[in-house]
Amino acid sequence: MASSLLLMLTLKAASQLFTLYKISVLPTRISNNNFVQYSIDFPYFAIDISQREYILFTEADYYRCEAGKITICPANMAIYNVQIVTCESSIYFQNSTNNRLCRRKFLFDYRTQTLEQHGTIWLYHLPEPRQITISCLKNNTWTTRTELLHDAGLLFNASQCSIATHEVRTLPKLQGTTQANLETTYLHT
Repeated sequence: MASSLLLMLTLKAASQLFTLYKISVLPTRISNNNFVQYSIDFPYFAIDISQREYILFTEADYYRCEAGKITICPANMAIYNVQIVTCESSIYFQNSTNNRLCRRKFLFDYRTQTLEQHGTIWLYHLPEPRQITISCLKNNTWTTRTELLHDAGLLFNASQCSIATHEVRTLPKLQGTTQANLETTYLHT
């Protein structure tokens, strides 16, 4: 005779809100053109409103979330108490323990420039002083200015701008449409 067991669990149906952050790890100069940089396993960090619990996300975890007015992520990962200290949580809380918990890599003669867009803000890291040109579209008119930047910083309200040095550049985020009449049987883009 076969037997079966029915297990009934009561689940609490309450929403829990977390604020999600993307961790951008920039190199830190230790001498001349030599830098050190933390290596992280989880580039996304979410913390609850009370700052008592957090979640670590990989890129793959993040892309499983459904973005909208409120981003909804699958409940398939651990929620850590802030007393559990990880490399990523120590970076967020700016604990001195991140020197012990985070793997680091040494960057010898490092000269790579970094430009990352986050909404309307551009995050930059320039190991050496660089003249940058910022061209922005405002009221259907391009305005251009130059600045001398180095180390790390933020450029605000630059989503409609093109940022360029001699070695690296960005494209502005432009919106609109265009039409074209083609008189050919082949189109290459």
